Amino acid sequence: PRNQKYTRAYQIAGPTLVLMDVRDGKVTSWKPVPKVWSLVGNKDEFFRYLQSEVKSYLEVERTAAR
Repeated sequence: PRNQKYTRAYQIAGPTLVLMDVRDGKVTSWKPVPKVWSLVGNKDEFFRYLQSEVKSYLEVERTAAR
């Protein structure tokens, strides 16, 4: 499959949004966010879920950087 390298590298199966921290062209950390596709038809839930996941990801990244 065309995206096989991504499914292996990010341990995903099927359509999944992956949040990434890229520094100097290299992915330093990542988090799969697979539920977005099941919420795409519900704008409010979609945005709440995505905002929550991004906020959580950034808080973990900020804590790890200390």
